[in-house]
Amino acid sequence: ALHSDEQNFGPDHPNTAVRYSNLATVLKDLGDYQGALELSGKAVQVFENTLPPGHPTIGIAKEIYDSIKQKLK
Repeated sequence: ALHSDEQNFGPDHPNTAVRYSNLATVLKDLGDYQGALELSGKAVQVFENTLPPGHPTIGIAKEIYDSIKQKLK
């Protein structure tokens, strides 16, 4: 699904960012915190660049990113 969205929408599209975020959550649950942090960071960046400031999705993505970052400490 991620590859398909990257091909169809590009890596900087909100639909692709949703896939990044979902995969980051799976990787976090599997204990791959570094991989999860990278994908989650991509999701946050795309959302911040494509959604209006204050959009709830940005906040959710940041919470996921922060929770992964905490696991790396």
